[in-house]
Amino acid sequence: LEKEKKWEDAAILYRAILTMNSNNFEANYRFGLLYITLQDLNNAFKYLDTALKLNKNHPQVLYQMGILLFSSDKFKESIDYLEKAQELGINTATLYLYLGISYEKTNQLEKAKENLEKAINLDPNDVKLKSLIDQLHKKIIINTDQGANENKTSMIDDEQGEDIKIPVNKKAVKARLNNQGDN
Repeated sequence: LEKEKKWEDAAILYRAILTMNSNNFEANYRFGLLYITLQDLNNAFKYLDTALKLNKNHPQVLYQMGILLFSSDKFKESIDYLEKAQELGINTATLYLYLGISYEKTNQLEKAKENLEKAINLDPNDVKLKSLIDQLHKKIIINTDQGANENKTSMIDDEQGEDIKIPVNKKAVKARLNNQGDN
């Protein structure tokens, strides 16, 4: 029924199965996926969570739960589920894409870069991935530059290790020499 996009009919059958046996892993998992398709994230979470309680190491359930949490802006939780799914054998560009973005959202830029690069290695023709990596590289450069600037507290700090020409104006030279003597 799902393949034929008969969502309501599929939902009726899953409800019937779960009425007879609420601990049916496959019905909970498939019902969770159905609710993702229908964009009902609360019910999707409910059924995927039940499936996960029935089989805590099912890589596909962990993967779907990670994506669900990602779509709810719960990036730290998403990372936990996606990392576990990856450890259990999920190795797709999409998994690494979600991991990369989640790491970026939690300001773990090097891990974000590592995962986006894994995604592009698995799907080298994905233009969106290439764009995300380029944006991330720029963000890393900006953060690195800001970090270097945060350590400087004054003009004297800025000038440490720099070859600075002495001004030609004698008053400026005298003022500069007097300023350095005060520190």
